[in-house]
Amino acid sequence: MTEDGTSTWRPLRSAPGADTLVLAVDYALTGRPEATFSDLASVLPSSWAVWETRQPDTGRPDAEGYLDFWLSDPGLSGTRVDAVLGYCIGGVFAAELAERLSRATGEPVPVLLFDPEPPLVDGLATDARSAVEGLGSMLTAEQLRDALDRLDTSEAAAADVPDLAGELRGIYTTAARTACRSSGLDEDIADQLTSAFVRYLQYSSAAGRLFAEPAWSRATVVSSAQPTRWADCGADRVDCPVPHAQLLASACAADAVAGAVELY
Repeated sequence: MTEDGTSTWRPLRSAPGADTLVLAVDYALTGRPEATFSDLASVLPSSWAVWETRQPDTGRPDAEGYLDFWLSDPGLSGTRVDAVLGYCIGGVFAAELAERLSRATGEPVPVLLFDPEPPLVDGLATDARSAVEGLGSMLTAEQLRDALDRLDTSEAAAADVPDLAGELRGIYTTAARTACRSSGLDEDIADQLTSAFVRYLQYSSAAGRLFAEPAWSRATVVSSAQPTRWADCGADRVDCPVPHAQLLASACAADAVAGAVELY
């Protein structure tokens, strides 16, 4: 893998002749307050390689589309994967990636889930509300209230995450275009804003369709001081006395990964 990685995986840490490869699944939005797998990679052994998922640039992939995209990378062919990590809803994909890699090699690849939580209607609505409110400085109070009212109505009526995601796509796209038009910004800016949010909706929707709690049964769950209600869904549990936002930057999380790899 090159220094910049591939279209499929982004190297968070690469070392010549690395003796351990760890894969990490997350949708790491730029500027999010929570620690990311980049923080975790910085406290893992320097001889390890750590790769994080990239998002497909085109199309509207379903769960199989994401999995096939990540597993198709030639760099994984014949390469031993020592652990697969998943953060929040990334744990849905991480568990399935580990399962498929395990079937291919005949060895159970360790999987660690950090504060795992499948996509939920209320959680997705909260994320969307924050995204719409982020446009507030470019919208009138009435325009912002209208977008948020539509969002509340869609949340109340949604049957599941994919159903809500479809509604949120239209709500956010309209709000973003209105905001950019009101501020005299090019449509390209609106397209960029919309593209980033829509890709997050696609990722969440695909994870929502894929999730099955038994898939987490052999995982090690690494929980923060604010554990999710899925903290006991795995085979093992590691409790880290740190806030959720700092979980991936903690020595406790790094020790959990090192311990799983050492046992593999």
